[in-house]
Amino acid sequence: NVLYAGFKNPISVSVPGVPASSIQISPSNCKSSAKTGTGWTIVPSVVGTPCNISVSAVVDGKTQHIATKTFRVKKLPDPLGMVEYTNAQGIKCRYRGYSFDKAIDKSRLVTCRQIVAELNDSDLDVKYKVLEFALNYFDSMGNTMIEKTTGNKLNDKQLKIFREMTNRKSVFVNNIVALGQDGMKRNLPPLEVKIK
Repeated sequence: NVLYAGFKNPISVSVPGVPASSIQISPSNCKSSAKTGTGWTIVPSVVGTPCNISVSAVVDGKTQHIATKTFRVKKLPDPLGMVEYTNAQGIKCRYRGYSFDKAIDKSRLVTCRQIVAELNDSDLDVKYKVLEFALNYFDSMGNTMIEKTTGNKLNDKQLKIFREMTNRKSVFVNNIVALGQDGMKRNLPPLEVKIK
């Protein structure tokens, strides 16, 4: 019984023997609500404050209160930054970094053109937009180098860094900032890119 603040949460409401057109809801702690073809969408306002949804129905011409259901309101979960690449079949895939997926084939890595942010193993259909990120790598002298960019696309220097990676060397994608559908910016954890 959880809703997410700032996000259009789909809910379904039914009352036995009453058509959907005769059912109404009245939610508390709610920025907006809208009827859809399959139910309603609820956008709660404040994290930590319950959203009480009161259900009423018109029966024999009179409006009757049917029930009230309480939902916890939570912040949308943070996504993971991921490297998007194209496999041999031309399908866009995600590499979540060495800690999740181990090393990646260089042939796949060089097809990467952007960094994306997505929830890991979640049924929630939430979109996140990467606003900026950086690549941290080591030059031939062992010095730490940083190449930053705005947006989610790799710039020419970052593409070159991936192309010139060698076995057992790591590049870190960090300083990833993503914007959620709830309007909140998030600083995401770094991911380590390592090729086989």
